[in-house]
Amino acid sequence: HSEMFPLVHSDDDAGDRSDANWMELFQIWLNLPAARKDAPPFFEMLWNETIPRVVGGDSAVTVVAGALHGATPGTPPPDSWAADPANEVAVWILRLGDA
Repeated sequence: HSEMFPLVHSDDDAGDRSDANWMELFQIWLNLPAARKDAPPFFEMLWNETIPRVVGGDSAVTVVAGALHGATPGTPPPDSWAADPANEVAVWILRLGDA
């Protein structure tokens, strides 16, 4: 699930995000492992400045979960599939061309 909306009102009617204060939200929901179905809810904000990126040419990969080319993201939610390295969970956001 991904959403984008302005944090601050903008008079930009053309839909151009270049002059507005925009925020992009991304949610991914994975069913918990059977042994962790009763885990307490967990939420954590990921701030743009703390999320690693791998850039090559005019493209970039934002590394949300799962290491990539030396870029290691923060600690995953404690009861998630990603908390166990054996599951090899990776969430990468790719921006191709003019990243």
